[in-house]
Amino acid sequence: MTTPRALWMCFEPYHDVTYFTPESRAATDALGCKGGWMGYFGMRAAPLGAAPEWLVTSVFYNFHTSRVARAIPEVWDIASPAQFLDARLAGVDGALRRMLGADVAGDDLAEAASLAVEAAGAAATAGRPLGAANAALPLPAEPHLALWQAATTLRESRGDGHVAALVTAGLDPCEALVLFATDNGLTDEYMKAARNWPDEDWAAAKTRLVERGLLSDAGLTEDGAALRETVEALTDDAAAGRGSTSAPTRPPAWSASSRPCRSGSSAPTRPCARTPWPCTRSRSWNAWRDDSQPVVTRPHMWTGSTHVSAHACVDGSRCSGASMPRRCRLCQDVIVTRPDPRNTAALSAALSRAVDLSALKARADAARTAPPGGASAPAGAGSTWWT
Repeated sequence: MTTPRALWMCFEPYHDVTYFTPESRAATDALGCKGGWMGYFGMRAAPLGAAPEWLVTSVFYNFHTSRVARAIPEVWDIASPAQFLDARLAGVDGALRRMLGADVAGDDLAEAASLAVEAAGAAATAGRPLGAANAALPLPAEPHLALWQAATTLRESRGDGHVAALVTAGLDPCEALVLFATDNGLTDEYMKAARNWPDEDWAAAKTRLVERGLLSDAGLTEDGAALRETVEALTDDAAAGRGSTSAPTRPPAWSASSRPCRSGSSAPTRPCARTPWPCTRSRSWNAWRDDSQPVVTRPHMWTGSTHVSAHACVDGSRCSGASMPRRCRLCQDVIVTRPDPRNTAALSAALSRAVDLSALKARADAARTAPPGGASAPAGAGSTWWT
């Protein structure tokens, strides 16, 4: 079965033409935009309507407010959100026709579009503003544009889930970028320029991460790497419409300060029943696990997955229709997950048949010789520099 992350890697290059092609830049320049960043914010925020700066900063998450404020709200004086939606669709249409040639009208692409539209219809939108806003847009009639619209909805829904995972992990926007840059070998100078973070904010974020035991002079610590992987795993699980099925083998240090659980203790020696992290780093509603009490079915408060006690699963009565139960490595309950409602394997295969994704990504990267604003994308950054 294709994993949510693998599927994302398939549709991300197809979505990526939205902002980083000559056709898209020409479309926003024609509206009167002053540079690539204004066009980027106008096109990406347009599904939300004439959103104010504070809302776009919050939803996009990892941009410094000064970067957003240089484009919004002025961008809505240049053109309306509806005009930006038309411009981004025109830019995407021109770019895809140039890149795909005759394949733009092929049967394989039509099949991929049909599957992608079905998958996008199953994408979560509750609590996901960009995913919901894109899902509400009219579906283009042409298959290559319908595929792009579906890929964009899936991508933004996943991105919203990623933001939720970062918030859950206690990573603010700048801290998230520092960990991302360190994990992917990107320089501080590049990431600061791409998101317009001041030197003092970046240094303060690094200090906080060091104090939490997530970062050192040598790079990510073991806890930092575990936290990064947990955030990605939560993003995958949320994108698949299921609760988390994985947790790191040791709990990372969530913050420098302790927060006692309901029992009043601030120095627990084992995990809480409802969270894979120590009580001292978790929410105030967590209570101690009482091994003297019967183990019952309960929601996993932190991840939203369903945990079922091992003895209740012996005859499969509570696991009917679910995959083989997996045991949580920390609280030792058996995790029962819902099957993915989307045919991700078929969609991934159809996308691969319809589009040479590697070539498409290479062409998009070549067209995007620099991010909007001029900071050169380093080798290996690929399509992830702005995510």
